[in-house]
Amino acid sequence: MCALPEDALLKANNELNEVPEERAAKTESLRGKIGDLQRRDKLPQNCRTDDRMLVRFLRGNKFDVDKSLSQYTNYQNFRRKIPGLSVEDLTYDSVKEVLETGVFEIVEGKCSTGCQGIILYPPKWNMQHHKIEQIICAAFYMLEVLFEKHEDVEIHGIRLLEDFTNFSFFQQLKMEANLLTAGKPIMEFIQEVFPMRLKGVHLINEPWYVSTLIAIIKPFMKQKMRKRITYHRTNYDELNVYFSPDVLPATLGGSQSLAVPLVLQLCRD
Repeated sequence: MCALPEDALLKANNELNEVPEERAAKTESLRGKIGDLQRRDKLPQNCRTDDRMLVRFLRGNKFDVDKSLSQYTNYQNFRRKIPGLSVEDLTYDSVKEVLETGVFEIVEGKCSTGCQGIILYPPKWNMQHHKIEQIICAAFYMLEVLFEKHEDVEIHGIRLLEDFTNFSFFQQLKMEANLLTAGKPIMEFIQEVFPMRLKGVHLINEPWYVSTLIAIIKPFMKQKMRKRITYHRTNYDELNVYFSPDVLPATLGGSQSLAVPLVLQLCRD
């Protein structure tokens, strides 16, 4: 663990309060607090408490042990609450069908600030075949694998790009119905559960009626999250400030063309 390049370690120190000499002690402190909750049956006995897992939560909370414990508890409770998210149920086979639709893609290469880019294609979500819980499970699995295989993402963070090309008004109405019940857990997942640094959410090719979707989930957004949403419409020059063409697929004006989508390569191996 921590076989990271010097620039990542320096960023972790400057932005996340990560001091190598204190890492082990804080990890052990967090593990002890988790153990106390397990002994009182507040957390499941089979949850991961290895160093790799705990440092992920410490980085996500700037090495504040109590905040890390709070998010770790949210994470475990969320996994028990959402169907399909338990340790036993969440496997590649359980999310393969959703991932193969292409609703998610992982950007090849890094964004301008070192962030890992993830693309979400809402028009590819077949709401008649896949429930919102299945989409959450697929996203959860993808992030778990990404963070496990690429430790630097914990430090540099993630930038999400949502491409609404060919998103119909009918799809909009169907998604509205889903978000009325799922808007709160989705924002809970993003803001309170998964220990990721979400540096920005970018919308491209969004029709005017997408604003209704944002309005539904906005009450569940923290102010920090609201400030990180950028609407690009069809302004690719503006988008390229954050996502350079060499990391974007050809459909978004980029030069990337993979025979097998990176998200599938990463998750199935």
